[in-house]
Amino acid sequence: MQAKQVFEILMRENSQMLLTYLRATAKAPHLVDEIFQETMVTAWHKLDEFDSSRPFAPWLRGIAKNHLLCHYRKSKREMLLCNDEVLDFLEQHIHALEQTPGDSWDDKIAPLKDCIEQLPDKYRQAVEVRYIQEQKPMLAKLQLAISAEALKKRLQRAKQVLFDCLSKKIAMAGEHD
Repeated sequence: MQAKQVFEILMRENSQMLLTYLRATAKAPHLVDEIFQETMVTAWHKLDEFDSSRPFAPWLRGIAKNHLLCHYRKSKREMLLCNDEVLDFLEQHIHALEQTPGDSWDDKIAPLKDCIEQLPDKYRQAVEVRYIQEQKPMLAKLQLAISAEALKKRLQRAKQVLFDCLSKKIAMAGEHD
């Protein structure tokens, strides 16, 4: 198989994970797209430097992290939601998620999707509008016909319920291993 074909397969397998990582770290959607493209180009150019005895995803996130930090240093006006410590923390959690059973990123986040479906309607709607549809808080509160404070509280409570749900699922998965 040629390098281009291998690269295309690896990118298909890792693009959703990379977009998730970037969305968690960059505030503006255009910045997510920009860093994603820069990461792809850099990964392609440095593919011969990749150590094939190691996992591809952390290498790819490392490239993205470098682009994020470089962009942040160049342009303080476009806020990133993170710094080096936050990126390292996020890397650890994504790495842990990669260790869960499942062949694809969608398989790995299936427990989260299941927990979202189990949320009470008002929490689920807030999560879907704000995070899945990626509406800004101002638009999300209008769409849900609630105040900004009510949206904030719903999202805080939803995050706690999701954390509890995922913690139980992880504990149950650990018992079955």
